[in-house]
Amino acid sequence: MSNSVANFLKSLKKQPLQLRNQIRISCGNESADLDSVASAISYAYLEHIWANSNPSEAIIPIINIPQSDLILRKDIILSLNRLNISVEDLFFREDLISFKKTNSNCIVNAILLDHNEIPKHTAPYIDNVVGIIDHHADSKLYLNANPRIIKVTGSCTSLIFKYWYEKIQPSTRPLLKNVAPLCLSAAVQDTANFKRKIEEADLEVAPIYRDLLPELQFDLFYNDLNEAKVDIKGLSTIDILRKDYKEFAFPDGKGDDLIVGIASVVKNLDWLYVNTNESQSKELFIKDCQQYLIDKKLTFLMIMANNRDPKKFERQIAFIFDKKMVGNIVDKVIRDVAEYLDLKPFDDSNTKDSYISFHQLNVKASRKQVAPAIKQAISKI
Repeated sequence: MSNSVANFLKSLKKQPLQLRNQIRISCGNESADLDSVASAISYAYLEHIWANSNPSEAIIPIINIPQSDLILRKDIILSLNRLNISVEDLFFREDLISFKKTNSNCIVNAILLDHNEIPKHTAPYIDNVVGIIDHHADSKLYLNANPRIIKVTGSCTSLIFKYWYEKIQPSTRPLLKNVAPLCLSAAVQDTANFKRKIEEADLEVAPIYRDLLPELQFDLFYNDLNEAKVDIKGLSTIDILRKDYKEFAFPDGKGDDLIVGIASVVKNLDWLYVNTNESQSKELFIKDCQQYLIDKKLTFLMIMANNRDPKKFERQIAFIFDKKMVGNIVDKVIRDVAEYLDLKPFDDSNTKDSYISFHQLNVKASRKQVAPAIKQAISKI
């Protein structure tokens, strides 16, 4: 069998995991964007070729969403297809849950990738955190994890690829070509083809990718990915919200958790008001968002929207909430973050009881920066 990523994953699927006393998993975050999915798969594969391990000893990469949600992520489907990776050969959140429920005595040791705190949906099924590579704000948890690399960078895959490139023997490095397109997909997407949000690790791995993939046209490679990512025409409001969604439990000043959902969307608010499959009006769009808020049992929901125009990149942000229940809380949060995010009213929706929207003029602040700001604001309440 070849050393391709696809064959590695196929071999993992054939392993009788129920016979083990413990397993190791590599787990991306619950938004399961391309960076998280590529991180989980590439870490497991790179550790496998470094250790020259049998599949029975290898790390199991977990895609941290239900399998049914993957179809919404067309950029990920494209990236997997480029490596002939079948969805049927992947492990998803429900696989981890099912395994742990039927093998409760098996110890699950996790390497967290693209996050550094176990999200609540997977926390009951992970026993230990034994490694972390991430580029988000450090939660100061699992201090004995090894590796424990938390560093600002454009793409988490840049940190992962760099880490294993330096560990793998030069004689084995040609095998890196097998996984380089997957890591590169996340890197070019998160840095706009190495043109923005570039940090040290991104700059270090870029020439390595070029050496490993000398015939690849980076601009075309990136453009195809970007087109797939922004293609959400025909999706319902609910599908658009859950396509790139993260949920947080942020403690207030009394120590009580407030549950905040943040959906990142690849279109601006005006587009969303009239183009979602079921809504096709601002009022119906807001109604759908309110239903999502209720279904998820959230304190409030946030939508981070953008136009993805490299010439004039813009962001908007919207808050959906029950004014009678938490209106005072949301008002305090908005006042606290308004200066940092440079918020300006987006339209007359600010008069609504349950929906407030803004232009976010601090366009450098993505969810990676906004979530910690919201957490800090809530801690003061």
